[in-house]
Amino acid sequence: MGLNDNILHQLLKSLEKNKHVQSLNLQGNCFTLKGIYMLAEFLKRSYHIKRINLGYNKIRDEGMIALSEALKINTSLRKIVLEGNIIGTKGMIAFSEALKVNTNLNEINLDSNLIGIEGHIALSESLKINTGLKILHLSNNNLGDKCMIALSDALKINTSIKVIDLMSNETGGEGMMALSHALKINNSLERVNLKSIHLGRRINYICDALMFNKNIRKIDLSTNNISDEGMIYFSYALKVNDILQEIDLQFNHIGDKGMTALCDALKINKSLNKINFCSLTLL
Repeated sequence: MGLNDNILHQLLKSLEKNKHVQSLNLQGNCFTLKGIYMLAEFLKRSYHIKRINLGYNKIRDEGMIALSEALKINTSLRKIVLEGNIIGTKGMIAFSEALKVNTNLNEINLDSNLIGIEGHIALSESLKINTGLKILHLSNNNLGDKCMIALSDALKINTSIKVIDLMSNETGGEGMMALSHALKINNSLERVNLKSIHLGRRINYICDALMFNKNIRKIDLSTNNISDEGMIYFSYALKVNDILQEIDLQFNHIGDKGMTALCDALKINKSLNKINFCSLTLL
């Protein structure tokens, strides 16, 4: 059933007096709009909560707008999880405006929402201004070409984000080309998750970026229908790149030619220290 409004009210009153609690997990309570308003008011007055998980609470735009107003004032929160809600365009626009002001948040999880193109564009614009965010989760958010182009433009400018999770976002050639250009320029990203984005032959764009990028330490390319052709090109990038330390290639479809090319690259590459080949489909 989750926490009803009365119990939530009691809990928040107690937490206002208890200054020792720094992490608050409220996932899966399906709060009413009144409950979200109470949380927003609590965050305006809270200076000790550093991490809050509001995932899977059916938060919609109106609730997100209230939380965003709180984030303009709150100076203590470092991490917020909003995964699995129903945040749409209006809610994301409000949240993006908050990010232009709030520089204390280090990690944001927006996985599995209904942000929409305008919402993604607004978020991307805020990332051009925000200087505090270090970790951004955007998996399973229908990031098509327009959204990926907007995000890529932001990554060309943003110098604070070190980890970005784009898992399960199927993007076309234009979007991947834009991301490739951004990764060639960006000098802050260290970990990039591109799992399950149906790369296929479009892995060439990522390979091009890895030949120039001097910061990415870990990249997840698992479950991407990468074949021999793609692995041959990726192997060439590994011969040039001397920064990458960890790659995940599990659940791809690589044949003898691709594996031979990769083995040749590993004879030259001196930076890799961890490779995941789990459950490869060798053709």
